[in-house]
Amino acid sequence: EVADLNTVRRNSTTTGNSTASLNFAGYNPPDSSKLGNTEEWNGSSWTEVADLNTTRYGASGNGVGSSLAHCFGGNVPGSTANTELWDGSSWTETANLSTARGYMSGFGSPTAGAASTGYSTTYHNNTEEFTLSLSASTDASWASGGAMNTGRSEGMTAGTQTASLMSGGIVPGSDAMTNNSEEYNGSSWSEGN
Repeated sequence: EVADLNTVRRNSTTTGNSTASLNFAGYNPPDSSKLGNTEEWNGSSWTEVADLNTTRYGASGNGVGSSLAHCFGGNVPGSTANTELWDGSSWTETANLSTARGYMSGFGSPTAGAASTGYSTTYHNNTEEFTLSLSASTDASWASGGAMNTGRSEGMTAGTQTASLMSGGIVPGSDAMTNNSEEYNGSSWSEGN
């Protein structure tokens, strides 16, 4: 047990590692108000820092420590394609996803990352890849990647833009859960164990 977040929430997003990370977005029961709150973890405590420009829950993201991160997608309510970049002190709007959705999986780094699957009015199987030039933060774009074999939301993903693994999630059929896993090689997904 370590220090608690300052703001109680669920469906938030965490990026980084055990000594430097960010927690952002989410919603706060019992009134389920959507949040833009961002908190920074320094290895021993959480500190409230600059909020997201767009409040949301069920967003995804990726990050390196607490100095560089992305937040993309989520619900406002209604799905959003909105993407924001964290530079260590504030959030800035960047290029949006092609497909608005929440509850997707983010993987990779803030300069070479990806978003896959998710839910809006249907379960998605598409992957979008993000590239960012740190020398020109406006030089950011999303491009289509390979489609997963099984569309889902809330799956768990680990890895890089060119080598990752997704497992579990919710698939169509009265919120049915799955133990299906797939591997990504940077262009296509293949069934795993």
